[in-house]
Amino acid sequence: MGFLSKIKRLQTEETGATVIEYAFIAGLVGLAAFGAISNLGDSDEAMFDHVSSNFTQSVDGSLQ
Repeated sequence: MGFLSKIKRLQTEETGATVIEYAFIAGLVGLAAFGAISNLGDSDEAMFDHVSSNFTQSVDGSLQ
């Protein structure tokens, strides 16, 4: 196999680029999932704090 044929084969090979593209897409999906779960966790905590506060007030009789 000659030098020129090796160069031509490298120019047409795309398997490495495909792997990098899939890794990049997977990283973006993971980052988006992390952000969504983190945001959901904050809103859930606020909701449970609100429910707990209202429950405590209703037991004490101070809820209006």
